[in-house]
Amino acid sequence: MIREGRTSWTLVRACQALSWGAPEESARLAGSALGLQPAQTPPYLAAVARRSGALIALASAAAALRDHGTAIANLLEAEHLLRRLPGSKGRDRWLAEVLPRLGNELRLAGDYDQSRLVLERAERLASADLARPLQLAAVRNHQGILAKDTGRFAEASERYTMARKAIESQLGPAAPELAAVYHNLAGLLCAQGRFADAGTPALRAVALRMKARPPDAEGLASDLSVLGTVLIGLDMFEQAEDSFRRSNAIWSTRLGHEHYEVAVQLNGLAVIHQAQHQFETAASEFQEARRIKEHVLGPAHREIAALLNNLGTLETDRGDHVEAMRLYVDALRIFKAALGDRHPDVVVCASNLQRARRRLASAPSGIGKL
Repeated sequence: MIREGRTSWTLVRACQALSWGAPEESARLAGSALGLQPAQTPPYLAAVARRSGALIALASAAAALRDHGTAIANLLEAEHLLRRLPGSKGRDRWLAEVLPRLGNELRLAGDYDQSRLVLERAERLASADLARPLQLAAVRNHQGILAKDTGRFAEASERYTMARKAIESQLGPAAPELAAVYHNLAGLLCAQGRFADAGTPALRAVALRMKARPPDAEGLASDLSVLGTVLIGLDMFEQAEDSFRRSNAIWSTRLGHEHYEVAVQLNGLAVIHQAQHQFETAASEFQEARRIKEHVLGPAHREIAALLNNLGTLETDRGDHVEAMRLYVDALRIFKAALGDRHPDVVVCASNLQRARRRLASAPSGIGKL
């Protein structure tokens, strides 16, 4: 992820200092986050700062576990506390860090309208602080992800380009912070079916992430996953499988076999094995990915619809068009509720459903996986 500034982590350190029995250091850190000198930090401001810092830390932990509801609740409370403070540049910088996180969690939870509104507020705050361009770059990156997820591909490309240029102007073209933008650009190109174009940013993301100090293992795992998707699109299945397995090894070692990211890698491996006509293996991997994601995201999330669509393509390949049609109908219902009628994922799934209804003798080329 793009570096979003140090304010929120200064607050976390303020909470730690208090828990370690160092109230003066805690007040100093809290005041620093607000842009105040120690003598200017009233006790109530320091208390609010520490409380907000604790909420941000809790939200970060919940986000790592894909517990979006808890993360959102903690970030909303932190925002509420901050807005009760007197207006200052320090407070606004603090809000400009909390709001992108909140917007991102809302997106991940599927609340796209609220995510857009929160990110617009974050953009206004970050744009007003010319001294912190990287904070604005982080907001642009989040806006790009939201635009891609909601099918507004041209806008997503524009936002990623703005984020990339801002980071390059501050840190240079070889900055590891650029890995997140290249990662997201590769994902956008994959969503558009432009796999040949996606190869360069995907490889660039991996190369930059490997230079990061300290090492960013989870970032690298995410980049390897996107690279695997690119390689699938290029029919380079052995290389794709290696990329997904490397990613899965990192995630499962760090976060366990039940984590959301493990399900992402299982879906990629299933797509590969389906293409290689290893249908039983693919079915097992799709179902395990579905089980994990339903536990983490609930049964009505768009990512569950994507897995149902992919299971439908598998049943089509196996010749069971009745089961494929049932899966596509369930997927389409979830997709439309989450995304409306015109999103690219809805179009792909509806097309797959029509093919299943015609009960083709064999799976046609071009059935879309998500």
